Amino acid sequence: MSDDADTTSPSKPRRARPPASALSRAVGLLSRRDHSEKELRRKLVQRGLESAEVDGALQRLQSLSLQSDERFAENLLRSRAQSGHGPLHIRAELVQHGLDNARIDALFEAQNLDWHACASAFAQRRQRQTDNPRGDAQRIGNALLRRGFSMDHVRHALQTMHNDPDESFEN
Repeated sequence: MSDDADTTSPSKPRRARPPASALSRAVGLLSRRDHSEKELRRKLVQRGLESAEVDGALQRLQSLSLQSDERFAENLLRSRAQSGHGPLHIRAELVQHGLDNARIDALFEAQNLDWHACASAFAQRRQRQTDNPRGDAQRIGNALLRRGFSMDHVRHALQTMHNDPDESFEN
């Protein structure tokens, strides 16, 4: 074979794509999952978009109900509660996402979750049949505290788990 019969064709020159607008980038981010306004703003600015363009895009998304801090917060609360996180952890995460305390308080009241039941369900999933129930209670109690449950929730979960209202957990 000769060198003239090269089977590879030269690649076509690529046309430069115009830079994506803040609105199209925001829609792309929101297509994957909900974002808070603060989080969306941070991601768009990090990608080098102008603040004025980002502000306009966020206002447009909110007017079209494509971005909503309330919906984001409800989804995050429900998701984290189902995965075994407590109210303290969830509240801290919502604050990190830029939601104010009044909005968070209203959300927690509206959702009206039974945090004792959530803590008890988590404790039941973590319970082992061991010869050391005190060590098991200590391990589960610490796990509940790390996940954002209050001491009251921990006590209730451990009492429910052992069906012994006199047993207490001391850290």
